[in-house]
Amino acid sequence: VIALSLCGLLSLASIGEITAQGGVRRTFERWDEATFWCSLFWLVGSYWVLEFFQALGRFVVGYSVSLWYLAPFAKPPGMGKSVPALAPLRGLWLGLRYHIGSFALGAILAGTLSRVVKNVTY
Repeated sequence: VIALSLCGLLSLASIGEITAQGGVRRTFERWDEATFWCSLFWLVGSYWVLEFFQALGRFVVGYSVSLWYLAPFAKPPGMGKSVPALAPLRGLWLGLRYHIGSFALGAILAGTLSRVVKNVTY
């Protein structure tokens, strides 16, 4: 995710017009109004995607821990708990199938509000 975000940043940095100044000399003009809005959109979108994947990761960990904590003990004593195999992958599947909208909304709201609260209380 971070690599794709950096590729987007490099692509955004290359937006602009190259103007010839005579001879071999060229200048690169890059910060017009459209570039400003593109960079703002990229910044908000990248932050939103990172917060989304962080929320998805928290769900997967919470799902796996709840399966382990609430799992019954195995029949032979001393064998531990009988936890389903590949619980994190099942949590990832359930999160992406049933909770993707909640993660997206929560990522933009909680991510933004947590930064505001940290700035106000500091």
